[in-house]
Amino acid sequence: MRPITNIRKAKTIWALIIGITFSSYCFAENDVPLFMKNFEHKGDQIVLTGHIDSLRIVRDEASFYLGPGHIALFNFGWDRPSAMVYGGSGVFSYSPPDHVELGQLLKFTDQPMFNNVFQSSVFFFTLPIAGLLDKSSLTRMPVPDWAWDKLSDARNDAFGHLLTYIPNEMFADLLSGGEGKYFYAAFDLDGVGPLVLEENPAYDDWYTLYKLNKRVGIDDEDIISGWSPDDLLPTQRGVMPIDIYHYDIDSRIEAGGKMMVNCRLHFVPLLPDNEFLYFFWYHENKVLSAYDSDKNLLFPVYKKEGAKVFGTKNEESGLGLVLNRPMVVGDSDYVDIEFECKSLEKFSTLFFISGRTYWYPKSIFQDNATYSLRYDCPKKYEVISCGKNISSRIEDGRQLTHFELDRPSNYISFNVGSFRKKEIMVEGYPPVQLSLVKEVADISSQGSDILLSKDRLGQAGADVMNSLAFFTSMFGPCPFDTLHATSKPRGGQGSPGVIYLSWKNFLTEDMEGYAENLRSHEVSHQWWGHVIDNESYRDTWIIEGLAEYCGLWFYEMSVKDRGKFSKMLKDYRGFIKSGSGRGSEGCEAGPMSIGYRLNSTKSRDKTSIVYFKGSYVFHMIRYLLHDYKTGSDDKFASFLKDLVEKFQDTPITTRGFKTVLEAHVGGDMTWFFDQWVYGTYIPKYSFKYETEETEDGKYKVSCLVKQKDVPGDFKMLVPIAVLFDEDRYIHLKIWVDKPETVIDLPLLPYEPKDVVFNTYDAVLCR
Repeated sequence: MRPITNIRKAKTIWALIIGITFSSYCFAENDVPLFMKNFEHKGDQIVLTGHIDSLRIVRDEASFYLGPGHIALFNFGWDRPSAMVYGGSGVFSYSPPDHVELGQLLKFTDQPMFNNVFQSSVFFFTLPIAGLLDKSSLTRMPVPDWAWDKLSDARNDAFGHLLTYIPNEMFADLLSGGEGKYFYAAFDLDGVGPLVLEENPAYDDWYTLYKLNKRVGIDDEDIISGWSPDDLLPTQRGVMPIDIYHYDIDSRIEAGGKMMVNCRLHFVPLLPDNEFLYFFWYHENKVLSAYDSDKNLLFPVYKKEGAKVFGTKNEESGLGLVLNRPMVVGDSDYVDIEFECKSLEKFSTLFFISGRTYWYPKSIFQDNATYSLRYDCPKKYEVISCGKNISSRIEDGRQLTHFELDRPSNYISFNVGSFRKKEIMVEGYPPVQLSLVKEVADISSQGSDILLSKDRLGQAGADVMNSLAFFTSMFGPCPFDTLHATSKPRGGQGSPGVIYLSWKNFLTEDMEGYAENLRSHEVSHQWWGHVIDNESYRDTWIIEGLAEYCGLWFYEMSVKDRGKFSKMLKDYRGFIKSGSGRGSEGCEAGPMSIGYRLNSTKSRDKTSIVYFKGSYVFHMIRYLLHDYKTGSDDKFASFLKDLVEKFQDTPITTRGFKTVLEAHVGGDMTWFFDQWVYGTYIPKYSFKYETEETEDGKYKVSCLVKQKDVPGDFKMLVPIAVLFDEDRYIHLKIWVDKPETVIDLPLLPYEPKDVVFNTYDAVLCR
């Protein structure tokens, strides 16, 4: 979702400027293996080549002007052109559509726009351009060396930098026979370096502009701009090919960690005449077979490369399947995929998913499904999985376990091992089942820098159950009838009905409350992530920021020590200001609305901005809704409960979130989102006050607030507290909306002992 509403009308044009001509050309019969072979190998394929005078290619905010030069037009053995190599001097023009993308362009290139020269370019496309071209003067001939060299470089860069195997991006369009939607341009821009413009309506951003960073042994890239000519999510653009509604997954796990999987994927086709499916999955998985519902073998398409420098490999994080017949819209169907799952990682007697949510074939779109999960493993092991345990039995020395997840979910996960277990039951709430791998549970000591929890399962279980109860009271019932808390060597994750905590989080209690915070964070994902979720990376801040704040909020409620809570808020402000580690620059990295793009070659700041700043934004919203007379947060809780009701099982967007917040605040909140969601500024305040007794014995208080490091129109409603003797006080809210603000408080009946600015740390500031 683009954050700025001033969107220019999309311009999607292939325009012929001055003569380009082709001779008659006989295309080969469609053949997927031949296309792939010709895409990778020059061989004896034939292309159309010749001179052009000029050509302009316009793709929304970006355009290419190709001056006099030579082209080679490839079809890779298909019945329509799919690539063009241009040799000559051209100009690439681009103007960012909003201030967020302008900031990112400046960050990576020091240029506010492009109107730069490039020498040669390569285009891959399924867009229908053949009808614009006069074919009378180009020559049919073997592939020229100059054209193949440039095409090979672009093809290799696409895979090496972006893990994009272009045939898998094109086959859905090519096999459907309809109008194509894909476009990919690779070129080396003067003064900037190698760039790629990719257009794909299946992505969060319809258009993405990448800068490739070519260094010895390292292939990385930065997204220097992303935008869409609409305000739609990918699932709303009419390009989603199927709706996956159910998975049947049978997994056999051996003692050494080898895992074989049979997956039946049930779906309803959404697009007519489609003969191709593409899924995300763990990049090291190995396909053994794939069949359609007629038991006909399907042709898999995925790319793997051999060892590269330093022994690393590039392998496609996806799987394409060529179908044997066009799908029929609305007719339920299925495919069977048998594969060796390489995502299972073994540590001692614990097996856990290292590929996280993509260990099985998964839609590239947000697509919730139900699951039937069967696990077959050595009898000494137990499976902790998403879903309800339907049955478990020992047969022929094997543990056979069956789980059913009836609530449609976007992903599932599991782990397998020998566990120490504990169950906590409280009437009115789902039971909490804890499982810690035995070897870790039996550890007798830890390093001197941490505090060892005496009751390792009990301490974690208490926090999980207490936070479950707290969130149930605030947001409504937990969507799952049991909550499992299980262990991993590292990291945390909130899956449907299962939360994963690192071993350290089970074993230790830090003195600052972060272990407790993390447990509660993962519990809150049962609502923020599995009742409502975001689809676009631009809205990740809502789910992760809210989960992080829920952990913080629960910690505040549990410790009942304002000082400890304020210390944690202070730590968050430090992370936001300066970053959360090496290579981090904090708020200067960019706004929350660019999500994972905050991790780049310039800085690593997704955590400090999406999680910590996102959390602090919810803290500010809480105190915008706070009742200072009663100390009640009921309005904030009502707002969050309203989010659950309005976006249940529907992807939440920043725009939708803003609409609900405005209803609860009672006014336009555009200013707030411009400053905190789409902006990077953090205000610096200085505050002082003077007290004067009036003739009638009352007290006049004049406050001076200076605001720095933000634009002149930056504004915030800041709470202050006036303290009197005998623990009496009053709360007031003041608007700070200019570099210097002078405020006279209402006449006071008592002499103030102190005036405290920004009570409750309600505004993120320096």
